Amino acid sequence: RLQRAAPMVFCLMVPLVAWGGEQKTKLAQDSVRRLRACGIAVDFLICRTDDPVADKTKSKLADLCDVHPEAVWASITMADISQLPLHFYRQ
Repeated sequence: RLQRAAPMVFCLMVPLVAWGGEQKTKLAQDSVRRLRACGIAVDFLICRTDDPVADKTKSKLADLCDVHPEAVWASITMADISQLPLHFYRQ
């Protein structure tokens, strides 16, 4: 792994399957795998979703995408986008 001057932050979609009520991570896993194939290592994952990301989903993404569990953050849909930095700070 090459030394970098800045961390790699990857924003991805974590959809919720309506009929199963389960958050899907396959698209995220595939995206990170493709980045790795290009030589890009991800340090942080920002999960874009309408609902809070379940701890189970965060843990699964951390394991399968080779990032620290604390490096998986949720970016939920908010009425006021200016509140998003505070939301990240609380995580």
